[in-house]
Amino acid sequence: MPAGFKHVELVGHTVRLRPVRESDAADAYHLVTDDEVLANLAWDGPADETEIAGTYRRWEKELVS
Repeated sequence: MPAGFKHVELVGHTVRLRPVRESDAADAYHLVTDDEVLANLAWDGPADETEIAGTYRRWEKELVS
């Protein structure tokens, strides 16, 4: 297993960082398909919301294994 944390959640006064969840896919899709965001990524973005949901679902499973 690579060095690092199995799970971490960081909470501050104005921010909360946690691992992504499949339920985040709809919000994430709208953010990552914005042209201004994509202009700064070496990626064309997901084909659709289902693609990003599948990726997040896979990541959730990897975090618990």
